[in-house]
Amino acid sequence: MQLTDREFMSSEEINQMQLELVKQTVGYAGQNSKYYRKTFKQEGIQLEDIKSFADFSKLPFTGKDDLQIYNEELFCVPKTEIVEFVSTSGTTGEPVVFPLTKNDLERLKLNEALSFSCANAQNTDAFQIMVNMGNLFVAGLAYYLGLTHLGATTYRIGAGLTQRQLYLLNKFRPNGLVSVPSFLIKLRNVALEEGIDVKDLGVEKIVLIGEPILEMDLTSNSLGKKIEEYWGVRPFSSYGSTEMSTSFAECIAHQGLHSHPELIYFEIVDEKGQPVPDGMLGELIVTTLQAEGMPLLRYQTGDITFKISGRCDCGRSTDRIGPIIGRKNQMIKSKGTTIYPGQIEKALLAFKEITDYIIQVSTGAEFSDVITLKLGMEQTDENLIRRIKEQVNAIGRVTPEIEVYQPAIIEKMTHVEGKTKQRKFIDLREQVDLGGRGERI
Repeated sequence: MQLTDREFMSSEEINQMQLELVKQTVGYAGQNSKYYRKTFKQEGIQLEDIKSFADFSKLPFTGKDDLQIYNEELFCVPKTEIVEFVSTSGTTGEPVVFPLTKNDLERLKLNEALSFSCANAQNTDAFQIMVNMGNLFVAGLAYYLGLTHLGATTYRIGAGLTQRQLYLLNKFRPNGLVSVPSFLIKLRNVALEEGIDVKDLGVEKIVLIGEPILEMDLTSNSLGKKIEEYWGVRPFSSYGSTEMSTSFAECIAHQGLHSHPELIYFEIVDEKGQPVPDGMLGELIVTTLQAEGMPLLRYQTGDITFKISGRCDCGRSTDRIGPIIGRKNQMIKSKGTTIYPGQIEKALLAFKEITDYIIQVSTGAEFSDVITLKLGMEQTDENLIRRIKEQVNAIGRVTPEIEVYQPAIIEKMTHVEGKTKQRKFIDLREQVDLGGRGERI
Protein backbone atom coordinates (compact mmCIF):
# COMPACT_ATOMS: atom_id res chain seq x y z
CA MET A 1 0.00 0.00 0.00
CA GLN A 2 1.28 3.45 -0.95
CA LEU A 3 0.72 6.86 0.61
CA THR A 4 -2.22 8.61 -1.06
CA ASP A 5 -3.99 11.96 -0.90
CA ARG A 6 -7.36 10.41 -0.05
CA GLU A 7 -7.57 12.37 3.19
CA PHE A 8 -7.66 15.57 1.13
CA MET A 9 -10.59 14.48 -1.04
CA SER A 10 -13.99 16.09 -0.53
CA SER A 11 -16.24 14.72 2.23
CA GLU A 12 -18.60 13.37 -0.43
CA GLU A 13 -15.79 11.46 -2.16
CA ILE A 14 -14.56 10.08 1.16
CA ASN A 15 -18.07 8.93 2.12
CA GLN A 16 -18.54 7.12 -1.19
CA MET A 17 -15.14 5.43 -0.89
CA GLN A 18 -15.89 4.35 2.68
CA LEU A 19 -19.31 2.96 1.79
CA GLU A 20 -17.75 0.72 -0.86
CA LEU A 21 -15.04 -0.42 1.56
CA VAL A 22 -17.61 -1.07 4.31
CA LYS A 23 -19.66 -3.25 1.95
CA GLN A 24 -16.51 -5.12 0.91
CA THR A 25 -15.57 -5.67 4.57
CA VAL A 26 -19.03 -6.97 5.48
CA GLY A 27 -18.93 -9.38 2.55
CA TYR A 28 -15.40 -10.56 3.32
CA ALA A 29 -16.06 -11.10 7.03
CA GLY A 30 -19.42 -12.74 6.35
CA GLN A 31 -17.80 -15.26 4.01
CA ASN A 32 -14.53 -15.98 5.83
CA SER A 33 -15.19 -15.60 9.57
CA LYS A 34 -16.96 -18.44 11.35
CA TYR A 35 -18.13 -15.97 14.00
CA TYR A 36 -19.68 -13.49 11.58
CA ARG A 37 -21.23 -16.24 9.41
CA LYS A 38 -22.95 -17.58 12.50
CA THR A 39 -23.98 -14.11 13.71
CA PHE A 40 -25.41 -13.09 10.34
CA LYS A 41 -27.39 -16.33 10.13
CA GLN A 42 -28.80 -15.88 13.65
CA GLU A 43 -29.75 -12.26 12.93
CA GLY A 44 -31.18 -13.02 9.49
CA ILE A 45 -28.71 -10.68 7.79
CA GLN A 46 -28.29 -10.94 4.03
CA LEU A 47 -25.02 -9.44 2.77
CA GLU A 48 -26.69 -8.04 -0.36
CA ASP A 49 -29.02 -5.99 1.88
CA ILE A 50 -26.16 -3.74 3.02
CA LYS A 51 -26.45 -0.90 0.52
CA SER A 52 -26.03 2.19 2.72
CA PHE A 53 -24.57 3.33 6.03
CA ALA A 54 -28.11 3.19 7.43
CA ASP A 55 -28.29 -0.51 6.50
CA PHE A 56 -24.86 -1.08 8.00
CA SER A 57 -25.86 0.58 11.30
CA LYS A 58 -28.45 -2.19 11.79
CA LEU A 59 -25.69 -4.80 12.17
CA PRO A 60 -25.05 -5.95 15.75
CA PHE A 61 -22.05 -4.63 17.64
CA THR A 62 -18.95 -6.75 18.23
CA GLY A 63 -17.99 -6.54 21.91
CA LYS A 64 -14.80 -7.18 23.86
CA ASP A 65 -16.38 -10.32 25.32
CA ASP A 66 -16.93 -11.62 21.79
CA LEU A 67 -13.23 -11.21 21.02
CA GLN A 68 -12.23 -13.13 24.13
CA ILE A 69 -14.80 -15.93 23.83
CA TYR A 70 -14.69 -16.44 20.06
CA ASN A 71 -11.12 -15.33 19.36
CA GLU A 72 -10.13 -17.86 16.68
CA GLU A 73 -13.65 -17.99 15.23
CA LEU A 74 -13.07 -14.39 14.15
CA PHE A 75 -10.01 -15.34 12.07
CA CYS A 76 -10.58 -14.95 8.33
CA VAL A 77 -7.46 -16.68 7.04
CA PRO A 78 -5.80 -20.08 7.57
CA LYS A 79 -2.79 -20.07 9.87
CA THR A 80 -0.51 -20.69 6.91
CA GLU A 81 -1.22 -17.11 5.75
CA ILE A 82 -0.39 -15.55 9.12
CA VAL A 83 3.04 -13.91 9.31
CA GLU A 84 2.70 -12.13 12.66
CA PHE A 85 0.65 -12.46 15.84
CA VAL A 86 -0.04 -9.47 18.08
CA SER A 87 -1.99 -9.33 21.30
CA THR A 88 -3.96 -6.90 23.42
CA SER A 89 -2.48 -5.97 26.77
CA GLY A 90 -5.23 -7.68 28.74
CA THR A 91 -5.88 -4.51 30.75
CA THR A 92 -9.65 -5.11 30.68
CA GLY A 93 -9.67 -8.91 30.56
CA GLU A 94 -7.93 -11.87 28.97
CA PRO A 95 -5.54 -10.86 26.17
CA VAL A 96 -6.90 -11.33 22.65
CA VAL A 97 -4.61 -12.57 19.89
CA PHE A 98 -4.79 -10.98 16.43
CA PRO A 99 -3.41 -12.62 13.29
CA LEU A 100 -1.71 -10.38 10.74
CA THR A 101 -1.12 -11.40 7.15
CA LYS A 102 1.55 -9.92 4.89
CA ASN A 103 -1.05 -7.47 3.59
CA ASP A 104 -2.06 -6.58 7.16
CA LEU A 105 1.53 -5.57 7.88
CA GLU A 106 1.43 -3.38 4.79
CA ARG A 107 -1.84 -1.89 6.06
CA LEU A 108 -0.25 -1.26 9.47
CA LYS A 109 2.73 0.37 7.77
CA LEU A 110 0.48 2.63 5.71
CA ASN A 111 -1.56 3.63 8.74
CA GLU A 112 1.41 4.82 10.74
CA ALA A 113 3.01 6.51 7.75
CA LEU A 114 -0.22 8.49 7.35
CA SER A 115 -0.31 9.24 11.08
CA PHE A 116 3.27 10.47 11.19
CA SER A 117 2.60 12.52 8.06
CA CYS A 118 -0.08 14.34 10.07
CA ALA A 119 2.72 15.37 12.44
CA ASN A 120 4.77 16.52 9.43
CA ALA A 121 7.29 13.68 9.79
CA GLN A 122 9.56 13.38 6.75
CA ASN A 123 12.38 11.25 5.40
CA THR A 124 14.90 13.74 6.80
CA ASP A 125 13.73 13.06 10.37
CA ALA A 126 15.17 10.67 12.95
CA PHE A 127 12.86 9.26 15.67
CA GLN A 128 13.74 7.54 18.93
CA ILE A 129 11.00 4.98 19.68
CA MET A 130 10.50 4.78 23.45
CA VAL A 131 7.59 2.33 23.63
CA ASN A 132 7.39 -1.45 23.94
CA MET A 133 8.88 -3.15 20.89
CA GLY A 134 8.21 -6.75 21.96
CA ASN A 135 5.88 -9.06 23.92
CA LEU A 136 3.37 -9.19 21.00
CA PHE A 137 2.76 -5.45 21.50
CA VAL A 138 1.68 -3.88 18.20
CA ALA A 139 2.38 -0.17 18.79
CA GLY A 140 6.19 -0.25 18.71
CA LEU A 141 6.12 -2.46 15.62
CA ALA A 142 3.64 -0.13 13.92
CA TYR A 143 5.67 3.01 14.62
CA TYR A 144 8.81 1.38 13.29
CA LEU A 145 7.06 0.23 10.09
CA GLY A 146 5.44 3.61 9.50
CA LEU A 147 8.57 5.66 10.03
CA THR A 148 10.72 3.45 7.84
CA HIS A 149 8.00 3.58 5.15
CA LEU A 150 8.43 7.36 5.18
CA GLY A 151 12.18 6.90 4.92
CA ALA A 152 12.86 8.36 8.37
CA THR A 153 15.69 7.09 10.56
CA THR A 154 14.65 5.09 13.63
CA TYR A 155 16.24 4.18 16.95
CA ARG A 156 14.23 1.26 18.39
CA ILE A 157 15.01 1.48 22.09
CA GLY A 158 11.77 0.22 23.59
CA ALA A 159 10.06 1.15 26.84
CA GLY A 160 11.80 2.26 30.04
CA LEU A 161 15.61 2.12 30.26
CA THR A 162 15.80 5.74 31.38
CA GLN A 163 19.58 6.04 31.53
CA ARG A 164 20.07 4.38 28.15
CA GLN A 165 17.38 6.54 26.56
CA LEU A 166 19.13 9.64 27.84
CA TYR A 167 22.55 8.40 26.70
CA LEU A 168 21.31 7.68 23.18
CA LEU A 169 19.44 10.97 22.98
CA ASN A 170 22.70 12.70 23.78
CA LYS A 171 24.71 10.54 21.38
CA PHE A 172 22.49 10.40 18.28
CA ARG A 173 20.45 13.59 18.71
CA PRO A 174 17.24 12.39 16.99
CA ASN A 175 14.87 15.25 16.26
CA GLY A 176 11.75 13.15 16.94
CA LEU A 177 10.44 11.08 19.85
CA VAL A 178 7.63 8.54 20.25
CA SER A 179 6.72 8.01 23.90
CA VAL A 180 4.19 7.86 26.69
CA PRO A 181 3.87 11.38 28.19
CA SER A 182 4.67 10.43 31.78
CA PHE A 183 7.93 8.79 30.70
CA LEU A 184 9.11 12.03 29.09
CA ILE A 185 8.44 13.82 32.38
CA LYS A 186 10.53 11.22 34.22
CA LEU A 187 13.27 11.37 31.58
CA ARG A 188 13.50 15.14 31.85
CA ASN A 189 13.78 14.98 35.64
CA VAL A 190 16.59 12.42 35.43
CA ALA A 191 18.34 14.59 32.86
CA LEU A 192 18.11 17.60 35.18
CA GLU A 193 19.78 15.61 37.97
CA GLU A 194 22.68 15.01 35.58
CA GLY A 195 22.88 18.65 34.58
CA ILE A 196 21.25 18.17 31.16
CA ASP A 197 18.53 20.46 29.83
CA VAL A 198 16.48 18.33 27.41
CA LYS A 199 15.62 21.47 25.46
CA ASP A 200 19.24 21.46 24.28
CA LEU A 201 19.00 17.95 22.75
CA GLY A 202 17.52 19.10 19.46
CA VAL A 203 14.08 17.44 19.73
CA GLU A 204 11.59 19.10 17.38
CA LYS A 205 8.73 16.59 17.04
CA ILE A 206 7.09 14.50 19.77
CA VAL A 207 4.32 11.95 19.11
CA LEU A 208 2.62 10.73 22.30
CA ILE A 209 0.46 7.69 23.06
CA GLY A 210 -1.29 6.05 25.98
CA GLU A 211 -2.22 9.06 28.12
CA PRO A 212 -4.46 12.06 27.33
CA ILE A 213 -2.69 15.36 26.72
CA LEU A 214 -5.69 17.35 25.44
CA GLU A 215 -8.64 19.13 27.00
CA MET A 216 -12.12 18.85 25.53
CA ASP A 217 -11.52 22.11 23.64
CA LEU A 218 -8.38 20.51 22.08
CA THR A 219 -5.94 22.73 23.97
CA SER A 220 -3.16 21.07 25.97
CA ASN A 221 -4.09 19.75 29.41
CA SER A 222 -1.75 19.93 32.41
CA LEU A 223 0.30 16.94 31.21
CA GLY A 224 0.55 18.33 27.69
CA LYS A 225 1.62 21.72 29.05
CA LYS A 226 4.34 20.06 31.13
CA ILE A 227 5.74 18.39 28.01
CA GLU A 228 5.73 21.75 26.23
CA GLU A 229 7.40 23.48 29.17
CA TYR A 230 10.06 20.80 29.77
CA TRP A 231 10.92 19.95 26.15
CA GLY A 232 10.07 23.21 24.39
CA VAL A 233 7.90 21.38 21.83
CA ARG A 234 4.13 21.14 21.39
CA PRO A 235 3.49 17.38 21.16
CA PHE A 236 1.09 15.52 18.87
CA SER A 237 -1.55 13.32 20.46
CA SER A 238 -2.44 9.95 18.95
CA TYR A 239 -4.88 7.18 19.77
CA GLY A 240 -4.99 3.58 18.60
CA SER A 241 -5.45 0.01 19.71
CA THR A 242 -4.46 -3.53 18.80
CA GLU A 243 -8.06 -4.27 17.86
CA MET A 244 -8.09 -1.53 15.23
CA SER A 245 -4.54 -1.96 13.89
CA THR A 246 -5.18 1.67 13.06
CA SER A 247 -4.60 4.98 14.78
CA PHE A 248 -6.12 8.44 14.94
CA ALA A 249 -3.52 11.20 14.70
CA GLU A 250 -3.34 14.87 15.58
CA CYS A 251 -2.10 17.13 12.78
CA ILE A 252 -0.12 20.36 12.70
CA ALA A 253 -3.38 22.35 13.03
CA HIS A 254 -4.17 20.63 16.37
CA GLN A 255 -7.92 20.50 15.60
CA GLY A 256 -8.62 16.92 16.61
CA LEU A 257 -7.31 13.45 15.78
CA HIS A 258 -7.72 12.47 12.12
CA SER A 259 -9.00 9.09 10.98
CA HIS A 260 -7.58 7.40 7.89
CA PRO A 261 -10.72 6.76 5.82
CA GLU A 262 -9.41 3.92 3.66
CA LEU A 263 -8.49 1.98 6.81
CA ILE A 264 -11.26 2.64 9.32
CA TYR A 265 -14.90 3.68 9.54
CA PHE A 266 -16.09 4.97 12.90
CA GLU A 267 -19.29 5.92 14.68
CA ILE A 268 -20.05 7.67 18.00
CA VAL A 269 -23.10 6.25 19.82
CA ASP A 270 -24.96 6.79 23.08
CA GLU A 271 -25.69 4.21 25.77
CA LYS A 272 -28.54 2.83 23.65
CA GLY A 273 -26.30 2.40 20.62
CA GLN A 274 -27.84 5.34 18.73
CA PRO A 275 -25.69 7.91 16.87
CA VAL A 276 -25.05 11.22 18.59
CA PRO A 277 -24.48 14.66 16.98
CA ASP A 278 -20.99 16.03 16.38
CA GLY A 279 -19.43 17.33 19.58
CA MET A 280 -21.54 15.13 21.88
CA LEU A 281 -19.80 12.51 24.01
CA GLY A 282 -20.41 8.87 23.20
CA GLU A 283 -18.72 5.51 22.72
CA LEU A 284 -16.34 5.10 19.80
CA ILE A 285 -17.42 2.26 17.47
CA VAL A 286 -14.96 1.19 14.76
CA THR A 287 -15.01 -1.01 11.67
CA THR A 288 -11.62 -2.01 10.31
CA LEU A 289 -11.34 -1.66 6.53
CA GLN A 290 -9.01 -3.67 4.26
CA ALA A 291 -7.96 -5.95 7.14
CA GLU A 292 -7.42 -9.62 6.17
CA GLY A 293 -6.56 -11.61 9.27
CA MET A 294 -9.28 -10.49 11.66
CA PRO A 295 -11.47 -7.58 10.49
CA LEU A 296 -13.97 -6.27 13.02
CA LEU A 297 -17.49 -4.98 12.30
CA ARG A 298 -18.91 -2.27 14.57
CA TYR A 299 -16.46 -3.00 17.36
CA GLN A 300 -17.25 -1.39 20.72
CA THR A 301 -13.99 0.16 21.89
CA GLY A 302 -15.44 1.19 25.24
CA ASP A 303 -13.70 4.57 24.85
CA ILE A 304 -15.62 7.81 25.26
CA THR A 305 -14.97 10.71 22.89
CA PHE A 306 -16.75 12.93 20.36
CA LYS A 307 -16.78 13.44 16.59
CA ILE A 308 -15.52 16.47 14.67
CA SER A 309 -16.54 16.91 11.02
CA GLY A 310 -15.62 19.41 8.35
CA ARG A 311 -12.40 20.39 6.64
CA CYS A 312 -9.47 20.90 9.01
CA ASP A 313 -7.12 23.86 8.64
CA CYS A 314 -4.44 21.35 7.56
CA GLY A 315 -6.53 20.71 4.43
CA ARG A 316 -7.79 17.22 5.33
CA SER A 317 -11.50 16.49 5.05
CA THR A 318 -11.42 13.36 7.19
CA ASP A 319 -13.67 13.00 10.22
CA ARG A 320 -11.81 13.46 13.50
CA ILE A 321 -12.27 12.57 17.13
CA GLY A 322 -11.55 14.55 20.27
CA PRO A 323 -9.46 13.28 23.17
CA ILE A 324 -10.47 10.06 24.92
CA ILE A 325 -11.96 11.23 28.20
CA GLY A 326 -12.51 7.80 29.74
CA ARG A 327 -13.75 4.28 29.27
CA LYS A 328 -17.41 3.35 29.26
CA ASN A 329 -16.91 0.74 31.98
CA GLN A 330 -14.94 3.25 34.08
CA MET A 331 -17.80 5.71 34.39
CA ILE A 332 -18.10 6.74 38.03
CA LYS A 333 -21.44 7.67 39.55
CA SER A 334 -21.14 9.35 42.93
CA LYS A 335 -24.10 11.00 44.65
CA GLY A 336 -25.87 11.80 41.40
CA THR A 337 -22.74 12.99 39.58
CA THR A 338 -21.14 11.22 36.62
CA ILE A 339 -17.38 11.53 36.14
CA TYR A 340 -14.60 9.70 34.31
CA PRO A 341 -11.10 8.96 35.64
CA GLY A 342 -9.62 11.26 33.00
CA GLN A 343 -11.37 14.24 34.57
CA ILE A 344 -9.91 13.36 37.96
CA GLU A 345 -6.47 12.98 36.38
CA LYS A 346 -6.79 16.50 35.03
CA ALA A 347 -7.19 17.80 38.59
CA LEU A 348 -4.25 15.77 39.92
CA LEU A 349 -1.89 16.90 37.17
CA ALA A 350 -2.25 20.48 38.42
CA PHE A 351 -0.19 19.60 41.52
CA LYS A 352 3.57 19.29 41.05
CA GLU A 353 3.78 17.60 44.46
CA ILE A 354 1.98 14.51 43.06
CA THR A 355 4.52 12.32 41.27
CA ASP A 356 2.21 9.36 40.62
CA TYR A 357 -1.32 8.26 41.40
CA ILE A 358 -3.95 5.53 41.30
CA ILE A 359 -7.69 6.19 41.11
CA GLN A 360 -9.63 3.51 42.97
CA VAL A 361 -13.40 3.22 43.01
CA SER A 362 -15.49 0.98 45.27
CA THR A 363 -19.15 0.57 46.22
CA GLY A 364 -20.40 2.69 49.12
CA ALA A 365 -23.72 3.32 50.82
CA GLU A 366 -26.79 3.01 48.59
CA PHE A 367 -24.47 1.69 45.89
CA SER A 368 -22.96 5.13 45.27
CA ASP A 369 -19.35 4.93 44.03
CA VAL A 370 -16.63 5.88 46.50
CA ILE A 371 -13.48 7.41 45.00
CA THR A 372 -10.15 6.85 46.73
CA LEU A 373 -7.04 8.56 45.39
CA LYS A 374 -3.76 6.83 46.18
CA LEU A 375 -1.18 9.56 45.71
CA GLY A 376 2.58 9.29 45.50
CA MET A 377 4.12 12.30 47.23
CA GLU A 378 7.40 12.90 49.05
CA GLN A 379 5.84 15.34 51.49
CA THR A 380 2.35 16.50 52.30
CA ASP A 381 0.26 18.45 54.79
CA GLU A 382 -3.39 19.02 55.59
CA ASN A 383 -3.54 22.20 53.51
CA LEU A 384 -2.28 20.39 50.41
CA ILE A 385 -4.78 17.54 50.89
CA ARG A 386 -7.58 20.08 51.25
CA ARG A 387 -6.54 21.86 48.04
CA ILE A 388 -6.41 18.57 46.12
CA LYS A 389 -9.92 17.67 47.27
CA GLU A 390 -11.19 21.13 46.31
CA GLN A 391 -9.61 20.87 42.85
CA VAL A 392 -11.20 17.47 42.18
CA ASN A 393 -14.55 18.77 43.43
CA ALA A 394 -14.30 21.86 41.22
CA ILE A 395 -13.81 19.74 38.10
CA GLY A 396 -16.03 16.77 38.87
CA ARG A 397 -18.31 17.82 41.75
CA VAL A 398 -17.15 14.87 43.85
CA THR A 399 -14.99 14.78 46.96
CA PRO A 400 -12.56 11.85 47.07
CA GLU A 401 -10.88 10.08 49.92
CA ILE A 402 -7.10 10.47 49.81
CA GLU A 403 -4.30 8.11 50.83
CA VAL A 404 -0.66 9.23 50.60
CA TYR A 405 2.24 6.88 49.82
CA GLN A 406 5.89 7.20 48.95
CA PRO A 407 6.21 7.55 45.15
CA ALA A 408 8.17 4.28 44.84
CA ILE A 409 5.27 2.37 46.38
CA ILE A 410 2.74 3.83 43.96
CA GLU A 411 5.06 3.08 41.06
CA LYS A 412 5.12 -0.59 42.06
CA MET A 413 1.33 -0.63 42.42
CA THR A 414 0.82 0.75 38.91
CA HIS A 415 2.93 -1.93 37.27
CA VAL A 416 1.39 -5.37 36.87
CA GLU A 417 3.62 -8.25 35.83
CA GLY A 418 3.02 -9.31 32.25
CA LYS A 419 1.07 -6.15 31.36
CA THR A 420 2.34 -3.48 28.99
CA LYS A 421 0.21 -0.66 30.39
CA GLN A 422 0.37 0.99 33.79
CA ARG A 423 -2.61 0.39 36.07
CA LYS A 424 -3.91 3.84 36.96
CA PHE A 425 -7.51 2.81 37.66
CA ILE A 426 -8.65 0.08 40.06
CA ASP A 427 -12.31 -0.92 40.04
CA LEU A 428 -13.48 -2.66 43.23
CA ARG A 429 -17.19 -2.03 42.71
CA GLU A 430 -19.68 -4.79 43.40
CA GLN A 431 -20.87 -6.83 40.44
CA VAL A 432 -24.22 -8.50 39.89
CA ASP A 433 -25.02 -11.33 37.51
CA LEU A 434 -27.69 -10.34 35.01
CA GLY A 435 -28.59 -13.40 33.03
CA GLY A 436 -25.07 -14.79 33.23
CA ARG A 437 -23.50 -11.49 32.18
CA GLY A 438 -21.45 -9.58 34.73
CA GLU A 439 -22.67 -6.00 35.12
CA ARG A 440 -21.94 -3.27 37.61
CA ILE A 441 -24.86 -2.30 39.81
